Amino acid sequence: MNLGRVRTKFVPGTNNNEVARYDAVIFESFSSRYRRVLSFQSLVQSYIRSDRVVPFRYRGLCIRFRPLSYDPIVLYSILARRVYGSIPSGWSVVDIGAHIGIFSMYSLLSGAAKVLAFEPEEHNFELLRDNLTANGLRGRIQAFKLAVWSSSEERTLFTSKGSAFHGFFPDRLHVGKSERVSCIGINTLLDRVEHPVLLKIDAEGSEYEIINAITKENMRKVGRICAECHTGNPRLRPLLPVLLQEIRSRGFSVSYNSDKRIMIASRIENHANLPSTASWKRQG
Repeated sequence: MNLGRVRTKFVPGTNNNEVARYDAVIFESFSSRYRRVLSFQSLVQSYIRSDRVVPFRYRGLCIRFRPLSYDPIVLYSILARRVYGSIPSGWSVVDIGAHIGIFSMYSLLSGAAKVLAFEPEEHNFELLRDNLTANGLRGRIQAFKLAVWSSSEERTLFTSKGSAFHGFFPDRLHVGKSERVSCIGINTLLDRVEHPVLLKIDAEGSEYEIINAITKENMRKVGRICAECHTGNPRLRPLLPVLLQEIRSRGFSVSYNSDKRIMIASRIENHANLPSTASWKRQG
C-alpha cells in the first residue's frame, strides 16, 4: 500500500515544514470514505484479530501493519493527524505503549537522537521487531518486550481480542485473555536516559501511575510528556484532575490535541545539564 506518489529517501532530521508538506501529499488519498472505514474499525477492532500483514510506504520506510485491525487508525493518527505533535530534533524519545513501532519510527525520522520503545503484548511486539528489522533500525531504536509501571515487577495484562487496548485495568474492551508480563519501573528507565526526554505514553490507564511515580530528579530530564489520558474505567476517572495538578506543579504547561484525548505537557523552564548514564540490555 502506497498512499502517495512522492518518493523520498529516509532522511532523519528533515525540516518540519518540508515534512508537513510531504505528509499532506502522502495522505491526500485518505478520503472521507476511508476515514469512515477507520471509524468502523475503531468500533469492531476489539473483537477481531487478524494477523494478515501488508506493507505501507512512508518517507522511505516500509511499515508492516494489519489492515483488519486497529493498526490503520494508529497509522492515520500518528502520521497524518500528528496527535502527539512535533518531535524536537536531538531529543531522547521514550515510547511507552509502542504498539507496532509507528511513533518510534516517526520520531527517528523527525531527528530524535535516541528512541526506546516499550511494548508488552506479544503480537504487537513481534510486529514492532519485524518493522525495525525490515527497515534496518534495530541498532537505532531499542525495543523492549516490557510494560512500564511505577516499579519493576510482574503484573497481569488484560488483552482485547484485537490489536489494541491491552492494559492493567480491565473494562468492556477486554473480552480476550490475560497474561503475566514483566514491568520496568519508570525511574529505572529514566535513570539511564539522556536529557532532554520526550515521554510518550499510551498505556491504557497506566499513565497516572507512571507519571506520578517519576522522581524530581528524573522529571528534570523530561521536556515534554505526550500522554493519552484514559477515563473510561471508573477507577481512573477521578485521577485525571489530580494528575493535571501534579504536572503543572512540576513546571509544565498543559494543552490538548483537537479531540481532547492527548495531553501534551511542555516544560516551561530550560533543562538542567544532567550527566548521561549507561543503558540496559535490550530484548529482541
